[in-house]
Amino acid sequence: MSTKDIPSGTKLVNVSLYSYGHANGPITSLDSDTPSQNTLSYNIRHLPNPPRHLRSKTDGLSRRLRKEFLQHDNVEKYLERVMTELIEAINSEYDRQGSLEENSEFEVTVTVTVTVTVTVCCEEGRHRSVAFVEELAQRLRSFRHGDGQSRQWQLHATVSHRDIRIRSKYDSDESLSGMASTKTAKKGSRHKKRGANGRNFISTGEEYDDF
Repeated sequence: MSTKDIPSGTKLVNVSLYSYGHANGPITSLDSDTPSQNTLSYNIRHLPNPPRHLRSKTDGLSRRLRKEFLQHDNVEKYLERVMTELIEAINSEYDRQGSLEENSEFEVTVTVTVTVTVTVCCEEGRHRSVAFVEELAQRLRSFRHGDGQSRQWQLHATVSHRDIRIRSKYDSDESLSGMASTKTAKKGSRHKKRGANGRNFISTGEEYDDF
């Protein structure tokens, strides 16, 4: 987000949301332009997995997979907890910056930036954590201009899915099994017209709107 159109003294809130897989190791470095950074880390491997048939064909960007995942009560409760803690972290840093401004001998003429980072991991970083982070980004839209009470800001959120393109051993086994089944089916149906009963599955990642 460009700060040239933001009035002087306005607080700019940057929220960075990361998903990743526990099996692929921790996130060792996070980009930050500010020396003081609040980081909230969550492990959601205890939350239920979406159905296997969906996990084998798509990832957490799929609307259908996200719907299946988010319908669980314990997922909703955990989302509410994370959102509450995230807004509390933003408010805390907002108030800290405000205290520094009040005690400053000089008038604040620059845009003050509040930075909060959220990392969410599931087992492989392709389904639950991706769906969870996407839902967090959507819910943050309600806080684009403040906390709904006394605090006002301009909020910008970025989303990064570190491991979404990494294929698991399970996927590889499923793919090989599928290839074997396809070859067997072709051998038994050579008398049929080519492509008569064929189906093409195309998986495309859904885009999310910027703030």
